[in-house]
Amino acid sequence: GRHAEIIPELEQLVVDEPLHEGWWSRLMLALYRAGRQGDALAAARRARSTLADELGIDPGPELIRLEGAILAQDRSLDAAPATPASPGLRRGTPVMCPYKGLAAYRPEEAAYFHGRSKLTRALVATLVDSELLVVSGPSGAGKSSVVLAGLLPALAAGALPGSDSWRQKVIVPGANPVDALAALPSHDAESPSILVVDQFEELWTTGSVAAERRAFFDTLLSLLDDGEIARLVVVLRADHLGRLAEHGRFAERTAREVVLVPPLSELELREVVHAPAETAGLKVEPELADAIVGDVLGQPGALPLLSTALVGTWERRRGDVLTLAGYLGAGGVDGALARSAEATYTSLDAEARQRVQPMLVRLAGEGEQGVPVRRRVSREEFGLDGPDGEARRQVVDAFVGQRLLTADQDTVEVAHEALFSAWPRLAAWLADDAAGRAIRNHLVPTAREWHQRGRPTDELYRGTRLATALDWRTTSEPELTSVEKDFLEASEALAETELRAARERAIREAAGRRRTRWLAAALGVALVGSIVAGVVALDQRADAQREAEVAVSRELAAAAIANLDIDPELSTLLALEAVQTTRESGEAVLREAEEALHRSVSSLRLVLAVPQGGYGLAVSPDGTRFAAGGDGADSPVTVWDLETGEQQLQLSGHDGHAGAGGFSPDGSLFATTHDSTVRLWDAVTGEQLPRILRGHEGIVNKPVFSPDARWVAAGGEDSTVRIWDVAQGTEEWTLTGHELPAYGVAFSPDGARLATASDDGTAKIWDLATGETLVTLGGHRWGVTGVDFSPDGSRIATSSIDGSVRIWDPAAGAHLRTFVAPVD
Repeated sequence: GRHAEIIPELEQLVVDEPLHEGWWSRLMLALYRAGRQGDALAAARRARSTLADELGIDPGPELIRLEGAILAQDRSLDAAPATPASPGLRRGTPVMCPYKGLAAYRPEEAAYFHGRSKLTRALVATLVDSELLVVSGPSGAGKSSVVLAGLLPALAAGALPGSDSWRQKVIVPGANPVDALAALPSHDAESPSILVVDQFEELWTTGSVAAERRAFFDTLLSLLDDGEIARLVVVLRADHLGRLAEHGRFAERTAREVVLVPPLSELELREVVHAPAETAGLKVEPELADAIVGDVLGQPGALPLLSTALVGTWERRRGDVLTLAGYLGAGGVDGALARSAEATYTSLDAEARQRVQPMLVRLAGEGEQGVPVRRRVSREEFGLDGPDGEARRQVVDAFVGQRLLTADQDTVEVAHEALFSAWPRLAAWLADDAAGRAIRNHLVPTAREWHQRGRPTDELYRGTRLATALDWRTTSEPELTSVEKDFLEASEALAETELRAARERAIREAAGRRRTRWLAAALGVALVGSIVAGVVALDQRADAQREAEVAVSRELAAAAIANLDIDPELSTLLALEAVQTTRESGEAVLREAEEALHRSVSSLRLVLAVPQGGYGLAVSPDGTRFAAGGDGADSPVTVWDLETGEQQLQLSGHDGHAGAGGFSPDGSLFATTHDSTVRLWDAVTGEQLPRILRGHEGIVNKPVFSPDARWVAAGGEDSTVRIWDVAQGTEEWTLTGHELPAYGVAFSPDGARLATASDDGTAKIWDLATGETLVTLGGHRWGVTGVDFSPDGSRIATSSIDGSVRIWDPAAGAHLRTFVAPVD
């Protein structure tokens, strides 16, 4: 076309007059209108570099505006005087690619959107009687395109009575979904509106908290019920469809109004190929359409790959004809995306290529089972305005130019998640970054919120989460933003300060214990001397025996009283000896000894006293601490020092009875139960970790940690056993199979198996790699309440309320021995 013809002339002009911004603007516009968006952005970078080198100035406002419009694919750039077409093209048709690559079609691109007329009619028909519609399907099925470029234009054309006057609003939830709703226009009774929530799965994939999700659901329903919006359309990926049940009322409203997006039929596929080409004045070789049908038919998530292959075919067109040779040259459906991404990567200079990996892995968030999902990244997080911003902008411009990324004024994201798996280089990067992705998923929003709140100390990382993040920082050397670096450094400094304070406290306490031992030793010597004196007196004078016994008894009783607060166990032993000594010494002296014994035993009992019922007991792995819960209102779990009897921590925040669960193997974390939830705590500071483990319906029984502290598991009254990821707070397994409430759980020493006990009279052993039941152990007459592995994992014991304990071979499920202690 004419634009392509004048490009060489404009290239010569910018060489001859490199400081003439008008020539640069005309060259950029010609390249863009010739379908070469990446080259147009490259010309903008050349202009910026030339002006900076020659004059030391930035481009003028017009050149900057044009660069932004090209980056955003502003439709106004196409509204130029009629472009003389190349032979065979209809005069006046812009030479623009009629296919979208990875990007979804928008309402203004409805003329190029084809192949979904049947589905569009079904969506319109559903909205006749329904205010709320959920459109779902697998990634790559074309959900967003059919709603934005199919349904919305149909409604704007009056597909429903009065829908041509409806205001149309499209939002994406993002990390702060309620904020997205705040931008909606106020209610206008004379102008109803339809709201589309695209990429609804971002409610869960961007790290929003449960409270904000509930508020988002509630607000959407309120907008419908109050007439603020006439219709609500939710576009949701199929693997997240079940998560709508998180909000009962919303799930009930959508139960019968879910439309699934099916794969394209053969006729629809041919329409997808032919119709956009005809709109653009192009022709399609019959062999090309046949090859595409053979490659794509029946594949539900192949549309982004097909569209990318068609873009590559258009770039390799012969005149006005899209050819099979061009399609094969682009790599076909299977290779076009990978070839386009790899070519874009290799086209960059060495400095920019070094930025690609750390930038692109940030565009992937942590999805279900660790699968990467699309994540929107701000310019600030991407470092586009930082010291190496020029190289980073070059990366963004190149990938946006090939429609692999999309960008607006504030954010950047991948055009489609298909890029994560279809480009082998990026797939390998993401596989290597799996641990970093999980850490970054929590670190990025946490550090940002910490910075926005004035960097408070109580929001810094501690315990296991800090250790994991610091280990990742050391071993992987990831590229962090300045805020993320400051956050981890502040967390590390705080941990070192607290560690020094703990060491100093331990030194002081150890010194106190040494003084106590010296006193006890000295007292013991004195007691021995008294006893020896009594024996000598017995030998010298038989009639003084009774007086000696009385003296020794009183010495022992006094020593017992003196050691009440110093060493309760020694106090009890001394009092017992006093009682034994005074059996024959008279009632008055015996009462003194018994009183000392009573006070000693009471003191010893107080060391282990538990509040309000002691709901759940736990001892730390090193045997130095003891914990117990309570069952009163807002009752805390209390942790004591077993050596000194001093109270160390009170874990508060439970509304009702709180159960002590267990310590992690290294003693740094502690788990408690509260009704249907499990809560995690830093066992050193007593601070509650931000993740609350949910999923059970009804009371949760005592949770336990896996040997590597990666998982925590607990049974519940709902007959299930659930396993959570400690670092992420996400539920990893739900084990079903017990018919009655599940009580005890135990990990095998190697962490590969989990044993569970239930009121149904059975214990089960599960494979944690697959979630399948390996062995079911029966034989108890009544419910099984406890289960545990031997230290080497070769035996397992189960206990029952029938008074028996059974020993089993867990590998074979064979019963080896039974110990019986009958109950009344």
